[in-house]
Amino acid sequence: MRKMKLSLWQIVGISLILCVIMSPSMIGAQTPQYGGDLKILTVMMPKLGAPWEGSFLWGRPGRAVYETLVNADEQENIHPWLAESWDIADDGKSITFHLRKGIKFHDGTPFNAEAVKFNLDSWKPGTSGSMAMAHVKSAEVIDEYTVKLHLDQWDSLLLLHFAVGDVVMCSPTAAKKPTTPENMAKDHMVGTGPFKIVDYKRDTSAKFVKNPDYWQKGRPYVDTVEFRAVRDVTVRIMAFESGDGNFVEPLQPIEAKTLEQQGYIIEEGTMGFLFLIIPDGANPDSPFAKKKVREAVEYAIDKEGLYTGLFQNRWPPAYQQALANDPYLNMDVKPRLYNPEKAKALLAEAGYPNGFKTVLHGDTRGNRNLQTALQTYLKEVGIDAELDIADPGRYTKMANNGWDGLLLPGFPNPSSSVYLINRFGNKPFWPSTYSPPGWWEKWDAMVAQRDHKKRIAQVSGLIKTMADEAMVITLNETHPASATPSGKGRVHDIDWCGKKSTNYWNPTGVWIEK
Repeated sequence: MRKMKLSLWQIVGISLILCVIMSPSMIGAQTPQYGGDLKILTVMMPKLGAPWEGSFLWGRPGRAVYETLVNADEQENIHPWLAESWDIADDGKSITFHLRKGIKFHDGTPFNAEAVKFNLDSWKPGTSGSMAMAHVKSAEVIDEYTVKLHLDQWDSLLLLHFAVGDVVMCSPTAAKKPTTPENMAKDHMVGTGPFKIVDYKRDTSAKFVKNPDYWQKGRPYVDTVEFRAVRDVTVRIMAFESGDGNFVEPLQPIEAKTLEQQGYIIEEGTMGFLFLIIPDGANPDSPFAKKKVREAVEYAIDKEGLYTGLFQNRWPPAYQQALANDPYLNMDVKPRLYNPEKAKALLAEAGYPNGFKTVLHGDTRGNRNLQTALQTYLKEVGIDAELDIADPGRYTKMANNGWDGLLLPGFPNPSSSVYLINRFGNKPFWPSTYSPPGWWEKWDAMVAQRDHKKRIAQVSGLIKTMADEAMVITLNETHPASATPSGKGRVHDIDWCGKKSTNYWNPTGVWIEK
């Protein structure tokens, strides 16, 4: 047998590799550990109750309790969850769900077809699930574990609506229980999920404990989950640094950079958002009714400068309403790179050689530094935009009823087919946006498309039209940033804002390093 001779440096190298492989941190990163308390410091605590009783972003704490019939991946492919399979009729006018057996709600109520029908029948107009259910005429119980949805037409986004959490499953027994607004969360918030609610303080906190009878054996890993709302970002981060929480969100780029320099782990969700400006191009009397003026706005803005400066090299420039990892990113879109001279020339060609005055409508929830930077960029090319910072109520009124000039939403637009159609394929929303001929018919055709790949291609085509026509000016993309300790106490596999959903996180798989 031939003997191997190793040099000193080879021996050192192998030793280092073995040390890394066998280190506790590496083992912990590969093997989930049981136990621990997940404490999430966040900005707000929504109203909790039955799903149709809850308020905006109920899904983040609610996902600990409530589950969906189906799930989705980052490419918007649909996967089983509480429903183990489904059949779609040849004419597309019905979907038959085959449910998992042996699952119970936290109060012992069986999860079955009757429970699914109750939930689907409970969504009322104006609730988040009502848009998801827009084309559902009725739900029919076929047998104990089979339920059939009858549609007035095929809706290609219906299952995606279900997957992102617009429709979740609540115990019919609990939901029917008489209660008061103060006790609505305790009495009505009963699901099939990995955690049960044990405490809720309106606007302040919610606590959940591990469900010992959860249908996925061996899950969840952590013992408790607690959400605590701290609206002031400085106070929220100080609480995190002092150990009052082991997960903090949301973080602006400068906050993420500071915590990273202190040794904390910064994570960004795969769900992305896009900042945008929306000209009132649908107003025939507005300068923005002219395409060249809308194009000038984009050429006037130094997106790369925003990325390296204000956004601390975290939120890269974007030139269409799609992220770099989106399945419908259109590679044929030609970006309008920062070129103030080009912007001035376009304004002159459009009949505004000396520029013009307008209004840039912001939102008190938005980034004030971004609002001021955009105002400065526009003024440099001759567009003198007065800043109008609206409170959320007045902003919402403009978003629904129309505005003059430019609209800068305080909350960036989520990148998902569901959110895209809610904002750009939904006539009541952002009504001052320019829309070219045939625009609404193309959205209808996308909804009616049954082939997933063809639907994605249709969305991609709509995004290219938006970019080509400068219907909106996309600025930068952002992924929600959060922080957790490194080493002991680190939160693993939480997947915050993943799966194409602003509300998604992974309560069944999250674990804490010991």
